[in-house]
Amino acid sequence: MRAHDGYRNVDPEILPDIARAHCADRGYCNVMGWIDPEYAAKGFPMTPREVNEVKFQYLVNRATSLEQMMWDCRIWKQDDANRCSPVD
Repeated sequence: MRAHDGYRNVDPEILPDIARAHCADRGYCNVMGWIDPEYAAKGFPMTPREVNEVKFQYLVNRATSLEQMMWDCRIWKQDDANRCSPVD
């Protein structure tokens, strides 16, 4: 999933639904979203700048029952600070 400038105004509550739909029944899935496509990852390993520009991340590992969402809270405020991505 690649974010674009329009996602800045997207209701953040729909991003998990988009990520879940993308992951569907995969056993492991990691979805990252960027606002500026210039900084979106072009491949792996990602550069430090690409990592720092991730604005939304969804991770699911069905084998361990892990489901996690992280947000860039400078853009999308969260009531729970544990849902905020670390900021440099």
